[in-house]
Amino acid sequence: MVIDGRNGDDHFGNNGDNADNEDNDVMMVLMLMVGTFIMVAMLVLMRTTMMLNILNMIVVVLVMEMMIVIMLTFVVVLLVVVVVVEVVKVMVVEVVMVVVVEVVVVAAMAMVVVVVE
Repeated sequence: MVIDGRNGDDHFGNNGDNADNEDNDVMMVLMLMVGTFIMVAMLVLMRTTMMLNILNMIVVVLVMEMMIVIMLTFVVVLLVVVVVVEVVKVMVVEVVMVVVVEVVVVAAMAMVVVVVE
């Protein structure tokens, strides 16, 4: 971030060009990933309580571990994307990024349901 004071103070302790967007983007991505993980966990737990089998429990544990790895990977990738976006200053890429994340989340949740069944 270049602290040159062009946009003045954004009241978050940041000065300079486009200072207020960077922290918000990182927080948006993190909250999106945490919320997604909680949703998937709740979905898996609800499916598990309906049919209590040892096999299902093993599958659920494996799926949960896989989802944790996927989520961590996405957090890293999206943080890199956010940094690149802030450098390039292209708002369209941010919208596309969020849409892609939503599509991936829906696909992952569908995959979890199929695997558990």
